[in-house]
Amino acid sequence: MYGVWSACATDLASAIEGRLADAYVRVVEEYLGQFPSTSKELVVYLKSVIEVDATGRSLLARLIAGGVRLRAAGVYTQHLVEELKVLVRAHRSVGSGRLSHRTKPLTG
Repeated sequence: MYGVWSACATDLASAIEGRLADAYVRVVEEYLGQFPSTSKELVVYLKSVIEVDATGRSLLARLIAGGVRLRAAGVYTQHLVEELKVLVRAHRSVGSGRLSHRTKPLTG
């Protein structure tokens, strides 16, 4: 589901695998919240992700907005990350406050 993948001099990295839905989202939030605020960049690898619900999408959008780099494997996950990056940029450009987890579901 999640875990520390690696840490090096320039960044911290973690991987999320499996489901990013329901109760798992809270577990991932708590886990990622343990990373200290340092000059190191946090990179989260999304590997073999099979489900992302609205709460998971909201978490990913907040991570992007907070400067976390998301790296995705797989067509679905890559598309999801790109869609969320566009959403975050749009929210920044119009100056709206909180990101909503109510984004258009992916089809296909």
